[in-house]
Amino acid sequence: MYAMTFDAEKEYGNVIDGAGFESGIKYIEAIIEDAKKTLPPNTEFSFISWTDEGKRRCGWVYNLQRERPQQKLFNPLQAPLKT
Repeated sequence: MYAMTFDAEKEYGNVIDGAGFESGIKYIEAIIEDAKKTLPPNTEFSFISWTDEGKRRCGWVYNLQRERPQQKLFNPLQAPLKT
């Protein structure tokens, strides 16, 4: 059960710090796990990277509603991303 009330009309997302991961796949897995903690099962989401105050950020986003500087949506797994 999710503690939060999910609203499909809202934008959800989170930045995941890439420091400390032993490999890129571990970082990708951490981003997916974070999305699974927030979004209901079977929800599609996207990986996103952008620049924030001169630093490159990376994480996941659902229902993107605003642009971010140098925003890039991408899919490192080449398959639909679902929780």
